[in-house]
Amino acid sequence: MKGKILLLLSISLTIVSISLAQYTPVYPPLPTDTVFIPGGSMAGAENEGSMEATINKDLNIDGTRVNPNRVYALFEGEVYYQLAPIIFNNPNPTSPDTLIIVGTSDPDPNYTSTTGLIQGTTKPLIRIKPTLGVDVHVNGYNGVNEVYGSIKMVNIQYKTMQLDGTIQNELFLCGTANQLPQSLTIHNCLFEFCNTDLFDCTDEYDAIGGWPYGAKFRITNSYFRNMFNIGKWFGGRIIDCREPIDTLWVENCTVTTGSLTFCSQKALTVFAYFNHNTFVNNVRYWLLSPFYIKLIVSHNIFMNQNWVGEDTNVTNTSQDPDNEFMSTINIDTTDAYHAVVVQPQYYNSITNTYSSAVSLSNMKVFVSDNVNFDDP
Repeated sequence: MKGKILLLLSISLTIVSISLAQYTPVYPPLPTDTVFIPGGSMAGAENEGSMEATINKDLNIDGTRVNPNRVYALFEGEVYYQLAPIIFNNPNPTSPDTLIIVGTSDPDPNYTSTTGLIQGTTKPLIRIKPTLGVDVHVNGYNGVNEVYGSIKMVNIQYKTMQLDGTIQNELFLCGTANQLPQSLTIHNCLFEFCNTDLFDCTDEYDAIGGWPYGAKFRITNSYFRNMFNIGKWFGGRIIDCREPIDTLWVENCTVTTGSLTFCSQKALTVFAYFNHNTFVNNVRYWLLSPFYIKLIVSHNIFMNQNWVGEDTNVTNTSQDPDNEFMSTINIDTTDAYHAVVVQPQYYNSITNTYSSAVSLSNMKVFVSDNVNFDDP
């Protein structure tokens, strides 16, 4: 059984704001254990490589992180040229470790930015700079950075396209150790360009294991633009997590030219909340998975959603076992027929049965005050 909801055009088109890249003060105060990393100017490229070098070398002699939850602060108004991958990995963590990168003003009141800009006017900008014709990538993988643990980013701007025009498949390859649950928090950030995924949390051919133990995503007040992948309509994803998700919270965000924007396929999301978001020229499905316990979609604008359309070649693929066309919002039964992967508490491995908590009759869906329209 499948339910499909096609959002209709509403007359309430009065407030449409996609200018989320402007500065908003965030993250005061910073914790005591914060490392401030100097950047430089666009033209001068002072301190290039400082960001990833500081993070990668912040280790004990046995390879463990000195403080696995230390904050790395980048200065507002400065540019950070990335020359090498960020490698964040505690070999044997006992609790979830988190890579935390934030943009902030320098605590020294006499500090003068190398760019000449007044602090608090622009986010710190990360640009990826190949060296001697060699792209920035993780050895053996088509990804820029590697993180075994959680990720938190606040008030930064990250350009995924490298300065030679290369875009690796993933900006962040995500994995976990010791079967720990992980989380991704993005607040007040701007990401530009994407090939396949910004954050790859699935054990794909070019990933490092994914987040299979109940991931949590919270993405707020952020702007994702120019996400298109010309060669593949299924690129342009913010996240790829075809694993059980505990929470997927997205609020006050804007996405332009994405595709499988929030990609969770054949896996259960316990709680999903989408409020006050704008999706413009989404090539394919902004939300692929139809399997939820609680789903809330309210006050969102969808403009040219799934503009490439579908045909029988698409419906006959494995994306939907029912071979039905996909709509803007899709819900379906979490069961063995659809081969849905769920958290351990929702599946009895002895009897091979799903808990009644995930049955269609117990699914709670709230859809209200959304706008869905096409504009040539």
